[in-house]
Amino acid sequence: MIYNKPMPLKQRTIKSTRITFSNQIDTVTDQLVLAQSVGVISYNTSGAKGSLLSVGGMGRLYLTDSITNQPIAVDAPIGLTYVKGWYYRKYNALNCVYDDSLIMLCSNYYLYKLSVSAPENGWTQIDNSHFDAMPCAINYKLGDDDILLLSSSQDDLTVYDGTTISTVSTAPKITSMCVHYERLFATGEDNILWFSDDLDPTNWNIGIDQAGYIEFADNKGKLLKVVSFLDYLYIFRQYGITRLTAYSSQEDFTVTQLYTTSAEIVADTVVVCGDRIHFLATDGLYSFDGINTTRILSNLDNLLQRVNSSACAEYADGKYMLACKLNYNDSVSIDSLADNYANNTLLNYDFVKGIVTLCRGMDVRHITLSYYQGLQGIFILGGQYADKLLVQEDSGCVLDKALPKCHICPITNLGNSEKDKIIDKITLMSIYNCTLCICADNVWHYYDITGSNKYVTLPLGLIGNLFQFALMSNQARMDVKSITVVFSLY
Repeated sequence: MIYNKPMPLKQRTIKSTRITFSNQIDTVTDQLVLAQSVGVISYNTSGAKGSLLSVGGMGRLYLTDSITNQPIAVDAPIGLTYVKGWYYRKYNALNCVYDDSLIMLCSNYYLYKLSVSAPENGWTQIDNSHFDAMPCAINYKLGDDDILLLSSSQDDLTVYDGTTISTVSTAPKITSMCVHYERLFATGEDNILWFSDDLDPTNWNIGIDQAGYIEFADNKGKLLKVVSFLDYLYIFRQYGITRLTAYSSQEDFTVTQLYTTSAEIVADTVVVCGDRIHFLATDGLYSFDGINTTRILSNLDNLLQRVNSSACAEYADGKYMLACKLNYNDSVSIDSLADNYANNTLLNYDFVKGIVTLCRGMDVRHITLSYYQGLQGIFILGGQYADKLLVQEDSGCVLDKALPKCHICPITNLGNSEKDKIIDKITLMSIYNCTLCICADNVWHYYDITGSNKYVTLPLGLIGNLFQFALMSNQARMDVKSITVVFSLY
């Protein structure tokens, strides 16, 4: 006699999990212990508001025609491109108004001037303004006159008063300068700090009651940048920070060594950001409060490249804006010329709100500050955009070219390391077209999502032990709500 014995059915346990979004990016921590709200890679997107939204982009800088009141795009003089620029503030005492100008160094290494209040008059080349090397510049009030001081490692100190240019042949060749207690302090030679006469940046005659210099014979390396901050002068050097107390007479100057490091500081990233100074070194990002130096954003360390000699930064609207080169370690084609970018990312760090965004796909070569209609950054890009002045905007594009957007969640075992799982279905809402990417045990699967203001459910049936989720888009906009993953253990 044959007895039919039914085989026991394998029990499946159905579970679900939600993937939400935050403003965190972490490239360092073991992915299996990270929350799914964290991005291990996230560029041109942000989850700071709960949804995954597109961020970043660049638009044209427009000035207002003083006659027609129409906007005028600020393009370079015909046949030239921008290299570097400054905002020159000049007060017109006769009319009691500011007559500000943009001063740009163009690709022929001459200076050009554009009136901010009358941009319709176009660019004017400044006579006798050729430079042999990339200059630095600052605004200075000499007596009753607002002037712009410029100098480089190969050029004499240049004084521009808005009309004419003169040079000071007795001044050192300057690579960085700032005003501190009415003196001009400057770096030039590797280990010498120069300072002008009190109240006169054109007097460099060495004397106990005139100009002078301090020579540093220690192991902190070259003098890179001088910054007046919190009543002291700080000298940022190749391998450290030195403080100079310099209130009045040079006889009373005192030097204090504050910080020594084995990592090189990148000069053009040293920026005063309110009550602190941020800067990039070859081993990461730092914040300096006048006494203590602390690491910041160390969760991005695996993206930072050690060689970032072209990096530059500024501070405006509560954000430290850092143009640098990051290693995304992927094969994403941003641009056919991307390998030649000086910087491939603009990092915006709002340290009060704790929000970081990475804007990838724009080769920012220089950032300057504009006081036109409020403080903002003006950007010079390389390549096809080098003849335009740009400003940040959340358009998701550089002009009319959409930036690629990507957010990758950490690897997950969905809360169970022992059993395999089946992802039965995923529910999500994406306002714009995007691609949902799911990796199941090292094999990626791609699902095109059509933009809609309704939730959609995708039946899947993907089997694996370890999974990873990502969202990508080549559209200008991205807006993805939280994702619900329904899966089974078996």
